[in-house]
Order: sequence, then structure tokens, then C-alpha cells
Amino acid sequence: MKKFFEYIGLLSLVCFSFFLTDKTASVVQEVDDLMIQIKSHQEEYNQKGENATVKEKYIVPGLPNRSVNTLKSYQEMKKVGVYDSNYFVYDIKKPSDNLDNHLDKYIVSGNPKKRMVSIIFLVKEGSIKSILDKIGDKKVSFVIPNYNFQNQISDIEFAIGEGNEFLIEDSKEQSYLNTKQKLETLKNPTKVCYNIAQDDNYLSLCKKNKYYSVAPTKVITKTPLTTTKEILAPGLFLTFEVNNQLLEELPNIISYIESRGYQIKPLSEHIKED
Repeated sequence: MKKFFEYIGLLSLVCFSFFLTDKTASVVQEVDDLMIQIKSHQEEYNQKGENATVKEKYIVPGLPNRSVNTLKSYQEMKKVGVYDSNYFVYDIKKPSDNLDNHLDKYIVSGNPKKRMVSIIFLVKEGSIKSILDKIGDKKVSFVIPNYNFQNQISDIEFAIGEGNEFLIEDSKEQSYLNTKQKLETLKNPTKVCYNIAQDDNYLSLCKKNKYYSVAPTKVITKTPLTTTKEILAPGLFLTFEVNNQLLEELPNIISYIESRGYQIKPLSEHIKED
């Protein structure tokens, strides 16, 4: 029995030591200059969420609630030994009313506060590689019909591996499912239907499969650089028909977009709400 009480006493001492060490570490953190700076600046980097904007059958994504996680931010900055807001770690939460609640709506743009633009290419046979050769390290979105899929499988796989994505445009259910299965096999990073015709039957098919439906307002077929300059705005989905003029002007289009302070991101990242 004496041994038992000795063990209990030893265990209590160990637990108290851990508790005391943890409390001491917490006190040290609180008075550390790094933690003081993090707490004094965190409100500048917190972001209040914004619900998706719905108007009739159209929707624009919302913005997430974003708050600085002071402890994790402190731990990251402690590794480098300096205060740097680039090392802030955030707790992120979707807005309460978001795209997932409105799969029966057409997404017509990204949230303009993000200052992003997405570039979408309507792919013809043999054009994927030509586009990749022109865009450098930029990440873009492609639309490819099911009948043209198998002929370009290696280029599609390579493009996905480079961080690009493919959107589905197949309004017939079996064709849609075939394309969906092929893209999922290739680990395509997005679940988006391209529905510029605003076909409500296709919208229902995508909703049934829990895919978002994007409906850009215009396909640019001529004078791509000039047209881009005329319509460029935050949240824009720029859709291009691939032709020789586009391939020639594409580097200048990218340079112009970035010179205006916009980031070029794939559609799935552009519409993301968390």
C-alpha cells in the first residue's frame, strides 16, 4: 500500500511539472515580442466573411471568414526568428450562404474583391500543348468535349499535372458521366460544368452530381487582346476560342492582365469560398 501511495505521489508530481512547464511556456509566449506584434496587427489581416450574392438564377461567390490563429502564427514566425505577416496562419470558414447552397444557379463571375481573373480555353484537337507553350507558369482552365477527349489524353494528363484544370461541357447524361469519370481518373482538381448556353437541363444534371455550373457571358473569337482590354474587370471569366490570333497574342494578354493588378487563377480557385 505504501508503494501505491508513492506511485500516486510521483505521478501527481510529474503531472504538476508538465502543467507548470506548459503554463510557464504560455506566459513566456505572451510576453515575447513576436506574440505582442502578432496580436497588435492581427485585426488588419482578419477578414469578415461575405455571403454569396444571388440574383434570380445567377450567383457570385462569397468570401470566407478569415481570422489569424495567433498561436500557430507565433510558432511559424518563431522558426524564422522575425515578425513577418507572410507567416500568418489563418482559421478559415465558408460563409453561411455559399455556392453549395445554390447548385441550381449559374456562376457568372468570381468575387470582385479577390481581384482575380480566370482564363478559359475552348479546346480544339491539338491545341492544348500550343496553349501551354504560351502561358508559361500561369494556371488556366480548359473546356473539352467528350468526343475530342481520347485523342488528347496525354496532353490533358500533362496539363493537369502542371496545375491546370478541365471543365465539363457535356449536356447529355451518358456523355457527361463518361467525361466526368475520365477526368476523375486523371485526378482533375475541379468539379465545374461549363454551361455558356444556360441550358437548364444541363444545370440540373450538374446539380445532381454536385458540380458547380459556370456560365461566362461571352466567348472571345476575334481580336482577343483588344477585347480583353475593353472588358477586363475583377472577377472576370475570360473565355477564348483557340485560333492562331489568340496564340500569337496570348503572352501579351497575360502581361496586360497582370499589369492591371490582377492575379490569373484557375476557375476552381477563383470561385473558392474557403
